[in-house]
Amino acid sequence: MKNDAAPAGCSVIILSYNGGAAIRETLTAVLSQETRRAVEVLVIDSGSSDRSIEYLRSLPIAIKEIPNESFGHGATRNLGARLASHPLLVFMSQDAAPTDARWLENLLAALVDPKVGGVYGRQAPRNTHICERFFLEKTYPSVAARRSLGPVQRPALKDLFFSNVNSACRREVWEQCPFDESLVMSEDQQWAKDVMGRGYEIVYEPQAAVYHSHNYGITGVFKRYFDSGASLRHVTGGKTGLSWRHNCAYVLEELRLAVREESLLRAPYVLLYEAARMAGYSLGRLEPWIPLWVKKRLSSNPAFWSRSSRK
Repeated sequence: MKNDAAPAGCSVIILSYNGGAAIRETLTAVLSQETRRAVEVLVIDSGSSDRSIEYLRSLPIAIKEIPNESFGHGATRNLGARLASHPLLVFMSQDAAPTDARWLENLLAALVDPKVGGVYGRQAPRNTHICERFFLEKTYPSVAARRSLGPVQRPALKDLFFSNVNSACRREVWEQCPFDESLVMSEDQQWAKDVMGRGYEIVYEPQAAVYHSHNYGITGVFKRYFDSGASLRHVTGGKTGLSWRHNCAYVLEELRLAVREESLLRAPYVLLYEAARMAGYSLGRLEPWIPLWVKKRLSSNPAFWSRSSRK
């Protein structure tokens, strides 16, 4: 007998701050998805000062406004999950626009398997520089993957990769493993570690793709990777993560791409960018020994360090 029951409903939770044109593109694509399921869109805005909040209020979505200083990658996503109405939770960044109308169904398909704890999708580059494009192409391949920890007690960093830019899970799994609010970022990779530690699997689904990339400059990439290094030190239990041999091989491959697609004139920028990324990451791993006032200058989220120092 054919089952015509509608599939489980989902809540799409989007974090917003001065979203401008990016969040308009994202919400247009989200609200145009082809699906039979009930879909709630919940935007949590962290004190936007542009006109985006007026735009959000004009849409058939739920909005929660919070002070900018209370934003945290883990804490704000946990707030969204608590406010959500449906059994399936989708997490997105404001500048992660679905590439097609089947994005949502492709992202949620794997969650019918009770062994799957979470799923994340592909991130396709927009018009961005070669360093960001190369990173995305290496990190989000065209082949799907499924990962579990098994008996491994100290997994490698690559085994834990997960991204809340474009992800989904069942509410019951989030209730067992809420996002870690003590981390400045990488709450998604800590979550993947916790979830797989409970015996669940993580799925990567490239058919659930969004357009998402950044145009970090040298200072921006340094600060982002300072925060990444500080967080991943906790996630990996103090392990160093990727080796210098791996980093050198990565940069050499990136340089070859720069020469093939652009010119030798781009090579100095690639080297400077990657040096800033590695320096930020390395300093971030020393975070427990760095004074608070220095951390606030090195970080992309100084308010987080001010908050954490008061706890």
